[in-house]
This record gives sequence, structure tokens and C-alpha cells, in this order.
Amino acid sequence: MLLAGDVGGTKALLGLFLDRPGRPELVDARAFATRDHAGLEEVVDAFLAVQASPAPPVTAASFGVAGPIVNQVARLTNVPWVVDAAAISARFAIPTVTLLNDLQAMAYSVEVLRPDELAIVQPGRAEPTGNAALIAAGTGLGEALLHRIGGRFIPSPTEGGHADFAPRTPDEVALLGHLTARFGRADYEHVISGPGL
Repeated sequence: MLLAGDVGGTKALLGLFLDRPGRPELVDARAFATRDHAGLEEVVDAFLAVQASPAPPVTAASFGVAGPIVNQVARLTNVPWVVDAAAISARFAIPTVTLLNDLQAMAYSVEVLRPDELAIVQPGRAEPTGNAALIAAGTGLGEALLHRIGGRFIPSPTEGGHADFAPRTPDEVALLGHLTARFGRADYEHVISGPGL
């Protein structure tokens, strides 16, 4: 049994999956309001508490978290949580726990999406040897690069949403003035994210 999570500033989505070749099979998934909980361990407790008893043991867990990860510890960007892979492993007796940037984790799914899980926003001409990018405007502005290496995409996390907002028009310059007066510094997350919009 695999435990996976997408942990953002607004909600944490957790799921249990059967390990299957190519793409794990979903057993159960639930959403939790992030700010209703003190940390990810509390969310995992709540999720596991509603599973069928006795639940099969979880052999590995992976969490995509909204923020940078250093030595498998993440300080989330838009919620005051610290997520520590070793602490989760010890608390829940899960042998392998891995943290990834949330958009990097999402980017790993791109190559296994089914046609019914895709929607064309704007038609274009695909470049079969080109790279790709993943952008998600939520509580923050997540971005990941997908480098094409050896014929497949290799996801790379970024914190591109925190890059300085670079205005190009008089209206955008005026917006920059408004944002710097309010925040001291204007980054793209202030413009293109849930709170920014």
C-alpha cells in the first residue's frame, strides 16, 4: 500500500494506492483543510483513522509539499508547517517517506495521464523533442520544469512564483507600485495566485 499526498496552503489531499506497474491504483482519497490542522502528521492521523480496519500496512509514502525541501525537511511557503520525512516515517512506521516539491510531484504524473484527464486550453503545435512546463495558480504560484532527457520528461522543481514581478506596460508599472507599497516586494505570486487574483 502506498500513501501519497499533495500538501498546499489551502488543502491537503491524501490518498492510499495499490502499487501497480506504470500507475498506482487509487483505493481512497480525501481532502483536509490545511489550516484546520497543526501539521501534516495530524492530517495523516485523521486520514488513516477513517480507513478500513485492519488497514494493510503502508510500505512507502510520498508527499508533494508547497515549498522548498532541504535534506527531506520542508518549511511550507504559505502555511506555518514544517514537514520532516524522517519524523513521519518514525511516527507511522512507514519504511520509506519522501518529500518532493508539490509541482515536481505533479509533474511526474504528466506522462501517465489518460486522455480523459486532459483538456486543451489553447490549441497549438507540439514539439515532440521539446521541454515542457507545469504552472499551477492556487494559494501560491507553483511552477515546475519538465526537461526532455533520453526521450522522457524529468521534472525539476522551481520556486519561480517568487521571482520578482517584471512590469512591461504602464498599467503593470502602476500595479508594481501598488504591490510594493503593500508588500515591500512584488513577486509573481502576488499577481497570479488565488490571493493575487
